[in-house]
Amino acid sequence: LFNHFRTRKSQLLSALEQIESDKLILKKKYDEVNRLNNELADEVEKLKAINVASNMLVSQDNTEEILKATMKSMSEVLKYDRAIIMLTDKSEKFLDFKYAFGEDPLFIKKYLHDYKIPMDREGNIIARAARLGRPIHIADPGKAGLRRGNLILSNFNVSSFIIAPLVVNEKVIGVVAADRVRGDRKVTSRDLDELSIFTNNIAETLHKAQLKEEIESSYLNTVKALVQAIEEKDAYTRGHSERVALISVRIGEKIGLEQKEIEYLRHGCLLHDVGKIGISESIVCKNAELTDEEYDIIKQHPIKGEEIVRSISFLQDHLYLIRNHHEWYDGSGYPDGLCGEEIPIGAQIVGVADAYDAITSTRPYRRGLPPGEALARINNYSGIQFSPLVVNAFR
Repeated sequence: LFNHFRTRKSQLLSALEQIESDKLILKKKYDEVNRLNNELADEVEKLKAINVASNMLVSQDNTEEILKATMKSMSEVLKYDRAIIMLTDKSEKFLDFKYAFGEDPLFIKKYLHDYKIPMDREGNIIARAARLGRPIHIADPGKAGLRRGNLILSNFNVSSFIIAPLVVNEKVIGVVAADRVRGDRKVTSRDLDELSIFTNNIAETLHKAQLKEEIESSYLNTVKALVQAIEEKDAYTRGHSERVALISVRIGEKIGLEQKEIEYLRHGCLLHDVGKIGISESIVCKNAELTDEEYDIIKQHPIKGEEIVRSISFLQDHLYLIRNHHEWYDGSGYPDGLCGEEIPIGAQIVGVADAYDAITSTRPYRRGLPPGEALARINNYSGIQFSPLVVNAFR
């Protein structure tokens, strides 16, 4: 009987030990499942954020804006501390530096301005990723056999990093490289998939923007050539549009316009007289003062110019530079009779620059005035023909 109870006690103790052991195993499995669930939740949130960021990228239609938005997303969504984007040049023989974040801008400018990598450079890991067309994870540059004298590795103290190609229709258009340098958050192989998803969207968006810009540039160059052809027929107006553009940009900078607005101003000035294409050459190139009837015809050139340039999509919201540069501040200008601040600031600027170049240019029927006298005349018409703000900036 005693042996029987001792056996039962032993079995009971063994069962209790097994239960305790099973409880520990269950706890470990629970912790593991909980960890995996948290990781999965993090991944889902990150993918959602990548999707939101990708949709935001699609809304951009300018290469520069896309690059800025891309870098912002890589910092905020993918949690990289530093990143660089390089795009293939037109010859497809080089990767050109385009944008970077995570370092002092002066440091970036010093080492990366005009930085190029030949696509066929065997020893360069970025060029290799572009040639292979697939992402590469480098856990340790030394063990990977990378040359420490490389410009980026040596000057930016790079440890672990990741490189992903930008691929569109099986064609590599550039690469993105990124790393983490703060704390212990190293780049891992898991980052490959996330970055690859993101770079697919970046590549498509960049490619569409580049095609759009090429088309716009081609059209813009065609129209510029037409303007130049008109100016070349008249020795007294040769180079007029370029001079007006130069002066207008300087005024815009003095007033404090944003860089994007200054670029619109530059393009608009180069095209401000394009409407003269639709005016008889006998009037445009006349070597004498215009009659009232001829002047009424020449006054149609802002409207004709707007019609010609309307198909250039990136100037759609800035056609007033062409249409309204002959408006007067007192409302007596043409074609719309706008008054004061009704005249967009860009058109106010072009009006002053255009007038100054006309006043200082010699014509067959009058000599051009020297700069000081031209400025005095413009000052006299401040608040009448010209915006006082623009005249002050011009002065």
